[in-house]
Amino acid sequence: MTRCVIVLCGLDGAEVDRCEIEGIGQDEPPLVLDRVARALQRLLNGRGTRPESIVGVGVAAGGRGFSPGRKLDAASVDSWESFPIEEELAARTGFAVIRENDANCAALGEYWTTGGSPTRDFITLYLAYGIGCGLIIAGAIYRGVSGNAGEIGHTLAVANGPLCWCGRRGCLDTIASPRAVAEQIVANPTLRAICDVTRETEFGEIYRRFGQLVKDGNEPARRLFRATADHLSGAVNDLVNILDLDLVSLAGPGFADLGEEYRSAIDEQLATFALTRGVRPITVRLGTGGADAAARGAASVVLHRELTPHRSVAAP
Repeated sequence: MTRCVIVLCGLDGAEVDRCEIEGIGQDEPPLVLDRVARALQRLLNGRGTRPESIVGVGVAAGGRGFSPGRKLDAASVDSWESFPIEEELAARTGFAVIRENDANCAALGEYWTTGGSPTRDFITLYLAYGIGCGLIIAGAIYRGVSGNAGEIGHTLAVANGPLCWCGRRGCLDTIASPRAVAEQIVANPTLRAICDVTRETEFGEIYRRFGQLVKDGNEPARRLFRATADHLSGAVNDLVNILDLDLVSLAGPGFADLGEEYRSAIDEQLATFALTRGVRPITVRLGTGGADAAARGAASVVLHRELTPHRSVAAP
C-alpha cells in the first residue's frame, strides 16, 4: 500500500500505460513530487507522447482538502494537507494539475469507466491506509461545503474506543482500517506470531499476510476479520439508509486481497438490515479499477472537469 502509481489514460478513461514508483514513506512533499515528475516524464517519453496532447494531471491524495489561502490549524494539519500540491507539481511538469481526494477519485473513475447514468446515485467505499467514501449524487461528486464530504472513517464505531487523531475515541478508522488491523495484530502476541511479523514490519505487509491467513481459514485471523468487517458493514448500512442508495462499490488496495470477503459481509449486512431491503435490491460490487482505482480515477477527474458539461456540487 506504500507506493505511488502513475497511469496514462486515453480520452475514454481507459488505461494506456502505467508505472509504479516508491511511495511517500517519510519523505517531505517536495522530494516526493520531484520523484513523481521524473517518473511521469519517463512514462511520456517511453511512449513518445507529445506534451501538448496531455489534457491535465490528476492527483489522488488522502487527507482533508482546504480552500486556497485558508488559514490552517497547524496542530491538526500534517505536511501534506498544508502543501500546495497542485501548484508545485504544475511547476515541475508544465501541466495543469487537479488534486482530488482519493475516495472521490475512485468513485468518479467508477462512474466514468462504466458509463453510469447522469441520475445514478452510489457510494464507493475506499480502503487504503484508512477508510474513505466517495459520494456520487445525480452523476456528480458530492464534496460538501468544505470539500470534505464522505469521511466515513470518522463515524463512531466503538464508544470510548481507541483515540483517533481527530480527537474523538472509537472512530471507524481506529477499528477497521488496514492500518488499525495491523496495529491490532502487532499488539496481540498470538496474532503477531501467526502472521510472523514484528513491530517493525511495514503495515501493508502485515495486512497482506493477515489477508492470506483469512483466506486459508485460520480461525484467530478470521475472528479479527469478522469483527472488522462487521464494523465496516454497519457504517455502510447507515450511509445507505441515510442516502437511500441501491449501489455500493468497493475500491482501493485494502480490498486487493480480501475484496470478495468484504463484499460478501457488506452484502449480508444490507440484505438483513437496510431499511429498503424489501423495496428494491441493493448491489454491492468490487470496483472496476482494482487496487489502482484512485490512480485511474484521478485521470477521470481531469476528463470529467475538462471534457464534460456537468452540474457542480463542489465546494468553491
